[in-house]
Amino acid sequence: MAQKSKWTMNRISLMVGIPLLLAFVYVALSSKPATTKPAPVIPEFRVIGQTEDKKAGTWEVELSWSTQHADEVTIEPDIGKVEPDGTKKVTLAGSKTFVLKAVNPEAKTERILEIEFPAK
Repeated sequence: MAQKSKWTMNRISLMVGIPLLLAFVYVALSSKPATTKPAPVIPEFRVIGQTEDKKAGTWEVELSWSTQHADEVTIEPDIGKVEPDGTKKVTLAGSKTFVLKAVNPEAKTERILEIEFPAK
């Protein structure tokens, strides 16, 4: 007489659970971790020097900035693409507002610098 095999819940759980566990372990070990970059940070955007040209009625100001985690950095208006950290001298005939933009695939960060002449 042939022996009958009884399928109990324990045996069914093992037959289904082990392959699922192995599949999960395979996916977890073979997949590449997500490479997310932190959002850009702008620790500094300021004026570090200024000189008045009284004859021309203009001011020469030196802007200074630093960024972190940025793939592209721009200063608008008039300046455009710049290095992630740096300084730039600009001549102003009056008050002006600059916007520093730091961008990467994850996010965009902006910082505004308002320069008023005559200084108050």
